[in-house]
Amino acid sequence: MLGTLRKRLSGDALELFVREQTDNMFRFAFFRTGDRSTAEDIVQDTLLSVCRQGNRPTEPEKLKSYVFKALSNRCSDAVRKHNTTTEPLTFRMAETVEDKDGNERSAVEEYTRIERVLGEIPYEQAETIRMHIIDRLKFTEIADITETPVTTVKSRFKYGIENIKKRINTRKNN
Repeated sequence: MLGTLRKRLSGDALELFVREQTDNMFRFAFFRTGDRSTAEDIVQDTLLSVCRQGNRPTEPEKLKSYVFKALSNRCSDAVRKHNTTTEPLTFRMAETVEDKDGNERSAVEEYTRIERVLGEIPYEQAETIRMHIIDRLKFTEIADITETPVTTVKSRFKYGIENIKKRINTRKNN
């Protein structure tokens, strides 16, 4: 499927975008849907849809914002349609990650821990943190995707991090 897509995009800025951003797009979709298969389908559908549109941006930064906005919308639609919340994947159970103290835990435990903390703060702050840290998007890209001023995006990030720190400190003190 990707080979066919690349043939249709030959010489286009979208071809380079697909090669560079497919993994980021998958991670973006996965952290919003919690399901590998759904995330893969959404990424593929988004890329095909963008490929078919003749009026897409050609400048790399605008293209990235445009595609991630479409991806975000498709993820929201999928979650609403299936009325699901993000759940960790069973296929990742064997993977482990190491925290700053050198303790190993499963990737699922880490995912669950991150989602639990993000679930305790306002949605806009959590989504901004996901986009900036997990999806590695710049504040300007997040602003384009969310159609929000950059200053608002930066504020949401700052206040989200402050909220998380307060909650962590409260837990440590209890």
